[in-house]
Amino acid sequence: MAGEREFHEEEFESFLGADPRPEARKEFRDRCREAFLGAGQAGFQGAGGAGRESWSREGVGARTGNTVEDRLERIIAGTPRPEASPAFREELRGRFLSAGVPEPARATSPPSLLRRVIVWTAAAAAFLFVTFYLPKEQRWRVRDVRGGDRIEVAGVVYGSGDARRLGDLLSEGAAVDSLDAVIDLELSDWLRVRVLGGSEVELAALPELGGDEPLVFSLTQGEIYVKTLEGYPGNPILIETPEQRIRVTGTVLGVMRDEKGTCCCVARGSVEVEDLRASGAEVEVRSCHSHISHCGGGGVEWREWPADPEKAPSHMAPLLAFATQG
Repeated sequence: MAGEREFHEEEFESFLGADPRPEARKEFRDRCREAFLGAGQAGFQGAGGAGRESWSREGVGARTGNTVEDRLERIIAGTPRPEASPAFREELRGRFLSAGVPEPARATSPPSLLRRVIVWTAAAAAFLFVTFYLPKEQRWRVRDVRGGDRIEVAGVVYGSGDARRLGDLLSEGAAVDSLDAVIDLELSDWLRVRVLGGSEVELAALPELGGDEPLVFSLTQGEIYVKTLEGYPGNPILIETPEQRIRVTGTVLGVMRDEKGTCCCVARGSVEVEDLRASGAEVEVRSCHSHISHCGGGGVEWREWPADPEKAPSHMAPLLAFATQG
């Protein structure tokens, strides 16, 4: 049997290695298919393998020709076919049955009303905390531009519609020429600044709010109004001109500078003014007072005016209106 199997394996390999490889005809493929199916039926008729072996020898092995069909059928007939062990089949059946039927997934019940109320309450509390208690963005914001449609910032002319970009530039520190426009700036809810038309002022980069580093405005021409509101973090505010250095602490004031000098006018509160052209002494300027530092050694001048807007000088009316605006 071993010699016969060895013979058939060698013959089969030589058959597969033939070049060109012969093609089996349709009639031959049909006969092989019928023989294969017939062998399967014969195998299930008896418990042993004698029936299958007998079929192989008598049905296919009887061919003795040398055609492709004859050679291939002799190879197939001479190859022993392993038998399935009844014990192996019983083992497979036991494995299949032992797997069991999977339990259906249990449907989860919806969350209780109390749990939903707790979740929604926590979400609302988080929203209120973020909205009202977390620090707001420390950036300048352009509230309004009127009286003109062009503003020059850092040497570049922008339109009044570039409010967001202008706020970012000023927060980083930039020189502003308002040209003919009036610009209203705000820093969160704590600080308001108005730059009047024809003014040139430089804003230093914003420091960290709540610290000791000051906010600095350098005015070379024109007029600005400054107002601090409740909740201001407390950073010092410095307004500098060639004639004065003004320290602002919780105040509404206006500073005007032209070729004649600098005038600091306080509408509410008080400020400290250092005269840079005279003795250098610091003086306190209180509400409804103006401190004027003249250029060219002209000295200083004090003026007092009524708090009532209807009785105050006409040039003070815009500052007093700014003081009462939100």
